[in-house]
Amino acid sequence: MTLLASLLISIYFLELLGACAITTLGWAGCRVLELPWLPSAPLWFAGYLFVYNCDRLYRDPSDQVNTPSRSFMESKLRPFRIALAIVAGSVMVTWILLTCRMFLFPVLVVAAGLSQIYSRPIPLLGIRLKNGRLKTLIVPAVITTVL
Repeated sequence: MTLLASLLISIYFLELLGACAITTLGWAGCRVLELPWLPSAPLWFAGYLFVYNCDRLYRDPSDQVNTPSRSFMESKLRPFRIALAIVAGSVMVTWILLTCRMFLFPVLVVAAGLSQIYSRPIPLLGIRLKNGRLKTLIVPAVITTVL
């Protein structure tokens, strides 16, 4: 595999394109609602990267069957996932401070905590939201609420 192909695959698996898609969705929503989009764009981008890459640090038992290519590269991408999560978390905190929207701190803490029990078992209960029947509604509902 060429260096360029390896780089592009890594960008894809680290969900940089997904973060761009979420940010674009937020921009479009703001345009329709005639709201300023710039104050929230870094939070959408960094928030998606943070949640996705933190979630991927937990090995899902079904990943080897459902996403074998991503599973194959998991150990190689792990340090990059950790770095992206740290950078994304730092961007969110910094952006909140720069825009003086301190009310978002508790919202982000709760959202980050809840997002981590989607794939991981809920402590003391041992169930995963991802295994439930409502899983196809949970993620869109969260994204809609955030936007």
